Amino acid sequence: MSVTVFLRFPSEADAQAMLVTFGAGPAAGEGFKANGSGEFAGARYDYVVVNGQGEIWRPTGTMIETERGPVPELAPVPGYHVNLLWRGDASAVPDFGDLRVYPATPECVFAALGESRTAQQGPPSGHLPRVKLGPW
Repeated sequence: MSVTVFLRFPSEADAQAMLVTFGAGPAAGEGFKANGSGEFAGARYDYVVVNGQGEIWRPTGTMIETERGPVPELAPVPGYHVNLLWRGDASAVPDFGDLRVYPATPECVFAALGESRTAQQGPPSGHLPRVKLGPW
């Protein structure tokens, strides 16, 4: 069983510091990888920086006129976004406190067989994700 954990950090540096604490990613100042793996408390996990830059963009509700017709205006969702695929007992997922978010319709999800999907852990059944990520 695996569980997707959606995390929103204030900055890339904060994300790197947290992942290093969990045994993933390089030490501070060595360059941050956009994806990686680790093991914590006997469970394996994979992480990916959303869209490679930690950014999620969503429509604002405003349409912009272009030479090809109207298109939705997009704005960044605040924070630096990292998805973590926890490959262990869901009850053993670490407490990430306020860093963990529960999007109703996640922008990016892992394409993993057997992934647990609930309204709080991922897209509802039948939802087609816009981007499929990992595992690597």
